[in-house]
This record gives sequence, C-alpha cells and structure tokens, in this order.
Amino acid sequence: MGEYKYLRNREMLLLAYREKKSQRKNVLLLSTHGTAANKTSLIRRRNQEMKVEKPALVHDYNKYMGGIDVSDMMVYSYLDERRTVKYWKKVVFSIFARMVLNAYILYQHNTKGKVMTRLKFITSIIQSITTEWMAEKNMNPESSLSHTSRDSTVLGIRKLSGRREKVCVVCSRVDGRPV
Repeated sequence: MGEYKYLRNREMLLLAYREKKSQRKNVLLLSTHGTAANKTSLIRRRNQEMKVEKPALVHDYNKYMGGIDVSDMMVYSYLDERRTVKYWKKVVFSIFARMVLNAYILYQHNTKGKVMTRLKFITSIIQSITTEWMAEKNMNPESSLSHTSRDSTVLGIRKLSGRREKVCVVCSRVDGRPV
C-alpha cells in the first residue's frame, strides 16, 4: 500500500515513507535502531480487516509515539509564547511549562479523591509564589491590591470600577489616570 525509500550509512538509517500516492510529502525518519524491513499488521476499516505492510521503523514509531505527542499537546494548551528576538526566552518558558505539567501529572497521580483542574493548579502555583515573594519583601498582599500611591514601594494592581481594565499602581496616580 505505502511506498518507501531508505538510505543506510553504517548504523544510521534514513527512511522516507509515503502511505498513499496522493500524499505530497514523504515522512522522514532517522534511526540507529530500526530496520527497513516490511512488517505486516492488521487494521480494521469499515468493519473489514485489512493487511497493511509498513516498514518496521514506521510501525515501531506508531506503536510508541503516544507519550511525547500527548505531552507536547498538553504543554501547548497552556503555553504562553511571546514573540521575542531572544530565542533563549522561549526555551526557558518552554522548560518552565514542562516542569509545571510534570508537577501537575505527579499531583494527579498522588492525590486521592477530587483533583483540581490544571488551570486551577497553575493559578495556585502562581498565587503561592506571589505570596512568598511579597512576604519576603515584607508586603501584605491584601493591602497592596487596594493601595495606589505613586510614592509607595508596594506593588500591585487594582480593578477599575465599571471597566475590564486594570491599572498598575507604579505607573498611575491615586485617581487612576496615567502619569
């Protein structure tokens, strides 16, 4: 059914595979483990069993690929990527996102009973880090949210009445207008 070409250089195998003739581009796989030999597997489509031949490398990839793809999907559902010139920032935020995802998976695995949602879990992490930072700076989190003096060292945001905007207490006056 599918067609493939391969190139071997010592222990490296490069395989180009196309499942259908209508498929424009080949799927490229590079491996030091797999073989280019065909492997037959049974699949069910429309209540019929069909024998499909694929290279062993493609078969093994499809068999074991679930973990990485699911992890990437979960990371990118809450990843806050910003456009930046500095590529290292994207790398750092991606690593943080994966650390938080791994922490959430461990939390789910070790918690018996009702588990909080992932969004609530992330929010609780942010809240605890903020509270810890404010305690270290000798600030009261409750008073900083209502305090809006420009001269103050207390940082925070407050919700403007009647609007969906927030104003920074560092950058604004007591009356809420920008400096």
